Amino acid sequence: MRKYSKILLVFILIIGFFFVYTVMFRKLRYESKFDQSFVSPNNETKIFVRYDYISRPSVFLENGKEIFNYEGPGFMETIQFDVEWLEGDTFILYNNQVNERYKVEIPK
Repeated sequence: MRKYSKILLVFILIIGFFFVYTVMFRKLRYESKFDQSFVSPNNETKIFVRYDYISRPSVFLENGKEIFNYEGPGFMETIQFDVEWLEGDTFILYNNQVNERYKVEIPK
């Protein structure tokens, strides 16, 4: 019985460490002082644009679900992307300075 309790304790510690590491990594991945929020024209959807430490944008819904992740190499300077809403669930994420545009559709 004692052997099983040690195995269970080690298993719980491993799971706990993994959970804490995942939460901490997610918080350290983005520079929060540059966060931007945008609301759709019909006021139904709110999105957040967050940037990692090399200015790559990611777009999140209000519930924290990531819906867009920039796959490029990043930028040497601090830049910000803007949002142009096309519909209540579709928008363009763009930056004219670096001439990049991405059409993003919010999943239903």
